This record gives sequence, structure tokens and C-alpha cells, in this order.
Amino acid sequence: MLLFWGYNVSVAVWVGFIALFGVAEDDSVVVSTYIGDLLKERPPNTIEEVRELVVEAGRSGSGPI
Repeated sequence: MLLFWGYNVSVAVWVGFIALFGVAEDDSVVVSTYIGDLLKERPPNTIEEVRELVVEAGRSGSGPI
């Protein structure tokens, strides 16, 4: 996309992208692990309960490590 708009992209920019995507991926692993733990503690019976568990994990499982 950046090349499509005509931006010059240096090596430093690509290193920044790699770091940013690494942090986002790490955060997603933390949240998905927390969701798995919540599902084991409180198995859901309805779709609404699943949504509540996912929202809870998203609010409390992510953040600075």
C-alpha cells in the first residue's frame, strides 16, 4: 500500500513495521491464552456468555507487559 501511494520506505521503516507487528502478535497470544483460561474456568452455554468472556478477556488480558 505504501508503494501504491508513492511513499519512499526505508529500512528503518520496515524494521518499525516488524516491531509493531511483533508487539501486536504478542498481545494477541496473551489475549487468546486468557480466553482459553476463562473458557476452562466457566464453560459457556450460550453465545452471549461466549461474547461476555471474550469482552472480559479483551479488557483485562491485554495491555503493557
